[in-house]
Amino acid sequence: MVNLKLTILDAQNNPVYDTTVRISDAGGESKFLVVPVMTNIVDVSSVIPQDGSLGVVVSKMGYTSNAVRWSSGDSEVFEIKLLQLKSATVEILGDEVLIKTDVNAYGQQATFQFEPALINGTTINAGYVLTSDLSLIPAINTAGIDDSNSVRLKPLGALELTISDQNSGLVVPIGGNVDMMVPLEQGLNVKDGMEIEIWTYNETTAFWEEAGTGVIIIDQDLLVYWSFTAPHLSWWMAVERQDTSTPRPPIKTVDPTKRPNSSNLLRTQLIVYTLIAVLLFSPLIIIIVCIIRCARKKSDPKKDSMRGTLPVESSEMEIEMHPRGLSNKGMTADTVALEVNDNETAGPTDPDASTSRAEIQFRT
Repeated sequence: MVNLKLTILDAQNNPVYDTTVRISDAGGESKFLVVPVMTNIVDVSSVIPQDGSLGVVVSKMGYTSNAVRWSSGDSEVFEIKLLQLKSATVEILGDEVLIKTDVNAYGQQATFQFEPALINGTTINAGYVLTSDLSLIPAINTAGIDDSNSVRLKPLGALELTISDQNSGLVVPIGGNVDMMVPLEQGLNVKDGMEIEIWTYNETTAFWEEAGTGVIIIDQDLLVYWSFTAPHLSWWMAVERQDTSTPRPPIKTVDPTKRPNSSNLLRTQLIVYTLIAVLLFSPLIIIIVCIIRCARKKSDPKKDSMRGTLPVESSEMEIEMHPRGLSNKGMTADTVALEVNDNETAGPTDPDASTSRAEIQFRT
């Protein structure tokens, strides 16, 4: 025998009363327990099945269902959370029923479509929950596959949609195809058109079961959804499969007692700062050099005044000067004779024609 103790709470950890508790085993056999209306703590006593595990499903009208699975060696004390369903809008548009959820913070909403014949003229209400919170998803650690493999499911997004009779409040089962497009959280590593595994929760066996493959849709606003055609309404989930049979490489850890070598970092920072300084001060240096050169040019006018050319087209020039140290001290002027010979003429020329004389008098 096994004795389980369940504490049933809502998402804010408030007690939830008047719940329905069902015990299921892997073979599909189940039984309902009589739960006192004014209690949220349920004691479950049961014979341990041959496979050594039990599924316990808890539900309440207007809330999501939730479940845990107990196996030999597990704790016998559980906390189960139920989330209150949100109201969805229901429209009948010609040959289809269209159900829409509220718009979330990113501007997304889930949509569900199916044929009106599936509700057989019943006036319905729709309640839903969208979540990736593991504490609100039923028995997320259980998957109904063969014993040779062990898998763990990582939910990318899960939902429960419940259709109920508007008059009686009883659940209306939908036994036909339901086209659904469900939002996913932003930042997931997915691509448009990518296939993704879809699983559903079987409340009879208390196991998650693989249902097929959905498709990732990314719209023009880069909002992400998963799309799938479900054969019924219940808990549905888009997942990544984590195969526990394949060992994972060890996680690389850092020894907190060892400090990283900072010499390479300092060297890199020095180079970067030097380059930045060169780029910033290069124009200033060029301006300073130009100012210095201009200042030097203005401060030495003799160099410019000494430069000049003679307006004589000649390749040879002879200058004859009468020496200033003459014996005649009474002279009032010295004479300098300049004689320019042009040797480029071909053939003999008149000496007087090829020689130009000029006298420059220096007065003393």
